[in-house]
Amino acid sequence: MENRESRMKREITGLMRGLLYMSLALAGPFPGAAAAQQPVAVADSVDAGWPRAFTSGGTTFSVYQPQIESWTENRLAARAAVAVRDAGAAEPTFGVIWLSSRTDVDKTSRLVSLEDLTITRASFPSAPGSQESWQASLQRLLPEACKTIALDRLESELAVQQQVAKGS
Repeated sequence: MENRESRMKREITGLMRGLLYMSLALAGPFPGAAAAQQPVAVADSVDAGWPRAFTSGGTTFSVYQPQIESWTENRLAARAAVAVRDAGAAEPTFGVIWLSSRTDVDKTSRLVSLEDLTITRASFPSAPGSQESWQASLQRLLPEACKTIALDRLESELAVQQQVAKGS
């Protein structure tokens, strides 16, 4: 028989996974999600929120809040959903990028500066022919558009990631 503590732990882990999946689903191609999550302008000295949008030529990129894979000492590894809309396209194309960055934490302002941000990998399964050029554009634009992120966001995301890992 399963004891009460094990059952509660399993239920909490399930709830955390559900919340994580729900947040990923809301960032997806659902009509309501697009209206609820309008891209925000980027500011230099504050966390400008998510998603962050920027344009290169006729292509608009919206990068959603990164999901932490690891944060050891001052090295952050994360992945982020990306929506790419070419000029004239009816719907965006969705993909994922994997990031690596050196971090500098300012506890007074509760901001984390992302330095030497590198896109280590990209995946756009429905547009493999565009993947390389989109990754190059993102690598050129993202370090400027994503200079800072709120420490509270990263700490919350790290806590979720750790809970999910415990439940696996």
